[in-house]
Amino acid sequence: MKIFTLILVTLFAFSLVYADNVEFRVNMKIKALKGTFNPTTGTVNVRGSLNGWGETAMSDGDNDSIYTVTVDIPATTAVEFKFHYNPGDNWENVANRQYTVPGGGGSYEDYFDKDSFYVPTYSITVNFSCNMELERLSGRFDPNTDGVSVNGSFNGWASMTTILTANPLNPDIYEGSATVLKAVGENIEFKYWYQDNNWESVSNRVYVFTQTDADAGEVFLEHAFNDGTLETVLNQPCTVKFKVYMTGAKSAFSGNPFPMVNTVHIAGSALPLKWPGGGWPDGDITNVIQLFDDGTNGDETAADGWYSKDTVFPSYTILAVQFKYGANWGDVVNNEGGNDNEAGFAQNHNLNFTRYMTQVTVSDTFGKMGNSVLSNAKYAYTFNVDMSIKALKGIFDPTADLVYVRGGFNGWGTGNPMTDADDDSVYTATLDVAAGTFEFKFMFQDISLATEVWESNPNRSITNVDGGSFTDFFDRDDCPPTVAKNVDLVFSCNMELERLSGRFNPSTHVVSVNGNFNGWSPMTTVMTPNPLNPDIYEAVFPRMSMLCDVIEFKFWYQ
Repeated sequence: MKIFTLILVTLFAFSLVYADNVEFRVNMKIKALKGTFNPTTGTVNVRGSLNGWGETAMSDGDNDSIYTVTVDIPATTAVEFKFHYNPGDNWENVANRQYTVPGGGGSYEDYFDKDSFYVPTYSITVNFSCNMELERLSGRFDPNTDGVSVNGSFNGWASMTTILTANPLNPDIYEGSATVLKAVGENIEFKYWYQDNNWESVSNRVYVFTQTDADAGEVFLEHAFNDGTLETVLNQPCTVKFKVYMTGAKSAFSGNPFPMVNTVHIAGSALPLKWPGGGWPDGDITNVIQLFDDGTNGDETAADGWYSKDTVFPSYTILAVQFKYGANWGDVVNNEGGNDNEAGFAQNHNLNFTRYMTQVTVSDTFGKMGNSVLSNAKYAYTFNVDMSIKALKGIFDPTADLVYVRGGFNGWGTGNPMTDADDDSVYTATLDVAAGTFEFKFMFQDISLATEVWESNPNRSITNVDGGSFTDFFDRDDCPPTVAKNVDLVFSCNMELERLSGRFNPSTHVVSVNGNFNGWSPMTTVMTPNPLNPDIYEAVFPRMSMLCDVIEFKFWYQ
């Protein structure tokens, strides 16, 4: 039996001390006890909006495991920050800390990672596996040139530190491992990444270690990049018009309106959008896309305060994309403190695609984060019409005639010809169709007669919500031609109730069956009483007929 010793270290109280500045204090004792921090070689710092997320060194002058630093911060300023230590670029594995400086200054105290309990740690090898198939199919990931890594709290979120390599049996599967020192119940956060600077769009992945992991000394984690399946990605390209309103926009750094807006750029989590490096350095301008307010590049109206750009996202893009705008990239005079100036660290806009979306307008207001307003959406809808029966009957010539789908979604025009790429007689067209209900028909151009041949049936109808497909035979005719045979059509009609009502007099009235087979003529196909039951009137009409021929008829009497 293993005996575990639990040492509870009392968390020192949060306190506010009014002074001329702010003292940050972090207790590293538990990290040292767990062997993840070495006080003789490690350095500790605080990083956040108070210093542009750079490193402000902290010190432990009395060797009590509490590292401190005093920073001048204006009163009432709200700051976000984390504690951090080297070597290894180790960030806290907690949400950003938040602190509003009181009047006169103050202090902030806590344990690193908010971890005030000591439990034994174990050396555990974490084996990572990431399926890159959809990223490769999308064209975003090139296995010949792009490196793959897993980045997380265990390696300082450093790219290409824990490198993944292709499995020789399935080169779409990338694998690698890292050894961590963790206690049962502790976790790691991580994401997969590939060059250059393409992060997963999902939330940080989290794995909590169990006693089974500790006993085994290893764990296997398998994922697909972005958790991608055909159910969770775009099934075709989608053109997005990004629009952001910049009139009166304020900087997240200064809280002041920009003196002027010279340029607007967008960055994000899925190609063609990319994230710049930490702090959005000027040199990463190639990672962002410029928007315009001059009537070009998809911008509708020049100088109206709306900056726009049409951008195409390829097939297999994840459905949830995070992104952010920045004003005056590299313009120190006007960017009011930096390029990442729309909102606080890790605050983003959200674009939520649907599987079949092919076109959408995304409208945002600079600084108003969260789900974007989507409009003018269209979706891929696939129409299929089977022309095989018409071809067999000699009505349609597949070598010459042209097939179309025409309806309310395309103004009943001929701008959408259908094709039969695999020569299976099924003609197909995939169109960008807005949401709603539309009527349509299939038609073909008979080249030999120079005429348009429309379906003879009533208009068809679809309701498009998020894409889909429609398949049927032309004219709803699924019956192949057959050799005509002489078929006796045997009719039988019970006249009992008509006789009992007094309307029908069998001694004077004649009964007949009239239909499209005899020109709807009364008294042509005359019916006579059955000798065994004189209320039953019968008639036989011989007719040359083929499979699926249709007759219409009614019974009649004088």
